[in-house]
Amino acid sequence: MKYFISLIVLSLFGCNHTNKINEGINYPFPPPPPSILPSSPPPLFQPSASDLAEIQINPLPHPFNVNGNIPYAVWVNGKRLNLTSVEIKAVARSLNLEFEQPINTAQIHAGEGWIFPLSLKNE
Repeated sequence: MKYFISLIVLSLFGCNHTNKINEGINYPFPPPPPSILPSSPPPLFQPSASDLAEIQINPLPHPFNVNGNIPYAVWVNGKRLNLTSVEIKAVARSLNLEFEQPINTAQIHAGEGWIFPLSLKNE
């Protein structure tokens, strides 16, 4: 019991805190936050028909689609994009494309749409 009482007395009187305020210390203020506003207004953008890109997503014929693993060839302005099968499928999903086996034609067997882009006529 003596031990318990001495522990209480020690805990009550052992902590000696003063309420003295140090007024002589000047703490520096932090710098103001940086401005998040742009320094200049954005440039005016007016697209024209000549700046548009020609994008083709052409189905690959069997056996070049490798059992549906590489279902499409993606072309931008006449150059084939080197995309992985996951990226090609993500593009097709985002455009809601359903893969359909292309019809066997002489143009498909000559490579039109998968070795080189289809020729489109813009009028």
